[in-house]
Amino acid sequence: PNISAALYTVEFQKRGLPHIHCLVWLANRS
Repeated sequence: PNISAALYTVEFQKRGLPHIHCLVWLANRS
């Protein structure tokens, strides 16, 4: 659960790496 928040923050900060968004989705689905 913590990793999701961390990845989301990174995606928001970079706002140029949609790949991270996919990773969050996968982590959430798992």
